[in-house]
Amino acid sequence: MNFNQGGGNGFTSAALNGGRVNLNTDAGALGSGTVTLDNAAVLGLADGLAFGNSVTFASGGGVLAVESGSASASGAVSGAGLTKTGAGTLILSSASNNYGDTTVNAGTLEVTGTLGNGSYAGKIANAGTLVFKQTANQTLSGDITGTGSLTKDGGVLTLSGTNNTYNGGTTINAGTLEVTGSLINSAVSVASVAVFDLSGTAGKNVSLAPGGTLNWRQGGTIGGNLDAANAVLNFYVPGGTPGSTACGTTPTLLSVGGTANVTGSTVRVGIEGTSSPLTAGDSLVLIDAATLTGAPANPGNKATLTSGVAFSADFSLSNVGNDLIASRDVTYVPPPPPPPRDTPTGLTWTGAA
Repeated sequence: MNFNQGGGNGFTSAALNGGRVNLNTDAGALGSGTVTLDNAAVLGLADGLAFGNSVTFASGGGVLAVESGSASASGAVSGAGLTKTGAGTLILSSASNNYGDTTVNAGTLEVTGTLGNGSYAGKIANAGTLVFKQTANQTLSGDITGTGSLTKDGGVLTLSGTNNTYNGGTTINAGTLEVTGSLINSAVSVASVAVFDLSGTAGKNVSLAPGGTLNWRQGGTIGGNLDAANAVLNFYVPGGTPGSTACGTTPTLLSVGGTANVTGSTVRVGIEGTSSPLTAGDSLVLIDAATLTGAPANPGNKATLTSGVAFSADFSLSNVGNDLIASRDVTYVPPPPPPPRDTPTGLTWTGAA
């Protein structure tokens, strides 16, 4: 069934119990209220359509299809789970989307609102492209699987699932992607204005454009190569002494399974605890790689964090074999309390580059 007329209809809600309905030019053709999809019913949205109704998926499930171009759904999506089909782009702009699992069979699902009111536990099976362009913080605790890719454009997106196995690429164009769980099969690309915040596992290659930022936090590892030439490497060192529980079992921070290229990079070190992890003369292995190439742009220079996580001791930087070493030079001064960890873009660093 196709709806092409303008002006909408007088009824306030609609239920599609199987079959397919296409909305071509009249976004209000199904009334102004909630549209319920059941028994695998398909609601097709045409290119350029701005669909404002709330959508509920009943237990029998349903599909939102955009065959070409892009269409937006500004009403809240709720119920059993969302399935997206068609080569086009479906834009979810509501801040109140709260439904079960997500399946992207084709095309692009772009989220400019939030899923699960900002904390989404549903599983995502992705054979297309996922784009998160939201301004509010968004956490995905369910795992992402499939052959598709993920793109981050603005805001903070946290992947806390422990078995994200999708093997398409991960692209951070703007904003921050935090990985606190695992990103097993996806290579990560970070643009010059973007941030990759890693306290979990990145199993494949990580590539930063010049000016792009990698924030390392306790537990972060990279299984493939790290290309950080002319990029920014921020190490948020936990408090305590090397070898203590707070610093881990060894004073090695970031392990890189392949080649780490740090040519021309800016390396900064900050303390997240209330005590120094180093006494004068001690060292930390910032990066332990299978192969280390290049050297930072600021060896031996001060890297002081003046707001946010506070660090007020000097470190010298040196390459020793395949390790990048930070050695403490001066007496430690206790820092003020650290800020919330979900606001990394508010930090200000000073010191020689």
